[in-house]
Amino acid sequence: MSLFLQRPTSSAVRAVSLDSCAQRHDCLARFQQLLQDLTQAGENTDRHTLRLWLISAASKLEEVQPSRTWGRLEPLLRTGNDSRDTNPAFGVYLLQLVCDVERTKVGHLLAHHPRIIPHFFRDHPQHITTWFQSSYVGSISEFRNGAKALAQYALLHRAEMWDLLVWQGKHPQAPVAVAAKPYYFSELNIHQSVLNILKHHPQFFTSHQMADIVKSGDILALDQNHFCEELYNLLVDDAEDLLDVIKTVVTQQPFQLICQRLLHHLDDASLLDFLSGILGQSHSQHQLQQLVSANSFGPVSSPGGTAAWATSQLEQCLQLIIFGCIRWRDLGSLSTHAALAFRFQQLHTSWQGSVKLQDIYNAAQLMCSAEAAAAHWALLKSNARYSISTMYQDMLYSLWAVQCTVKHWLSHSDEQRIFFLADAGIHATMLPSSQHSILRPSKKRKSHKHKRQKSHKKSRKSREILPSSGEESMSDNDLGIMIPDAGDRMPQAAGNWLLHMRRPESSQVQTSAQGLPAVLLHQALSGWTEYCFPLLL
Repeated sequence: MSLFLQRPTSSAVRAVSLDSCAQRHDCLARFQQLLQDLTQAGENTDRHTLRLWLISAASKLEEVQPSRTWGRLEPLLRTGNDSRDTNPAFGVYLLQLVCDVERTKVGHLLAHHPRIIPHFFRDHPQHITTWFQSSYVGSISEFRNGAKALAQYALLHRAEMWDLLVWQGKHPQAPVAVAAKPYYFSELNIHQSVLNILKHHPQFFTSHQMADIVKSGDILALDQNHFCEELYNLLVDDAEDLLDVIKTVVTQQPFQLICQRLLHHLDDASLLDFLSGILGQSHSQHQLQQLVSANSFGPVSSPGGTAAWATSQLEQCLQLIIFGCIRWRDLGSLSTHAALAFRFQQLHTSWQGSVKLQDIYNAAQLMCSAEAAAAHWALLKSNARYSISTMYQDMLYSLWAVQCTVKHWLSHSDEQRIFFLADAGIHATMLPSSQHSILRPSKKRKSHKHKRQKSHKKSRKSREILPSSGEESMSDNDLGIMIPDAGDRMPQAAGNWLLHMRRPESSQVQTSAQGLPAVLLHQALSGWTEYCFPLLL
């Protein structure tokens, strides 16, 4: 077996024929098809679930440039969404987000396009009373919403529209009386009065009194979906002021919010166009190079810190590759790779009981055979020169083969796992201590005279293993790397392993059985990308 952790010699890679590289690529493609078929046929992993997982994974991206987000969304605003299952247009959903986060700005837009307001009350008269009714307590300036605008406008233009007001009291109220006692407006038949104004004096709805009230954006609460549809119609007519507001919202809101609110409404083609390469290929390759060129397991000040660092590095690398380095041709491949990268445990659970699961294991072990090692590196080299996207896709297929192989190993006994790792070129040692512990300086007290006689180097060699407690306890999921001096005792941890990796920068890696896949995947992916970067220059 081979996990492709060791680079072959240059002569061995040059000796691989083009036919062998093509066969390796075809083998990877068949393995990918097996994975995709089993994933989409698994329990609780239908197409809809994979879409949800994909959007969830995308929402965790932290380095998406706002300008790139806007560049992907703007075309959808004007063309809408061609999916028959999606109604209304995607632009309406985006405008609903705009209304939620920038209500005041949308209110100003409505005030600048006053024809929308009378159309709304004409088509939805049931909202008239809600908007124009008030408690009528205090002065007119204390009236709320439409009642304030109506009272101000009616008194100012009493000659043109006072007769349109319908009163419910014993007799109509005169303008002078109402001006002196504004609470008389409570006797108005609001519904009938506004209907009369809509029919005979629509200028009221384009007045500055009405505009000042609408600018608050509170009117959206009456029927936000209706106003979004009306605004979308303006967008189709190239309303630049509205487009500027939408752009501001998109570029200022977190990418996570954009994903959660909007991506579910896209059809497959639009979702693929939006997510494929959303991080930018050049940016992603630069970030990936920085990640893998760092020390393989980062800071080693605490075992838990090392575990978190390794897991985080692997996830970041996969994010950059899946959402930045590859130009995907279909959503099925993208969603399958995202599920394998970020939901593998759930996927593997859904595969249990499938007759095809053993086929996956067999194919993965075939791809990880020692005979395939040279072809693996030769294919990486060939793809790096001709197709960056293909190179990263084949790299992911190989990574999933390693992942499935290691997962299969974990179903065996400890002795068999050690044999499998040795076959892959990794010397593994079990650490069977019943207590979790960490390497810690000795606390034995010595006399001041004795201390002065001991050199700093020698004092560092006096160490002992003490049980850890509190925040320093090591869980079964923790990973740690320790490179002890010659006189140090080896760290002991229940169920933990000590792996001797051949890559010189890795040295010794302590891990639990649960942490083993993350360690090996991180090592493999780092080695492959480091090998390819010089070829991309």
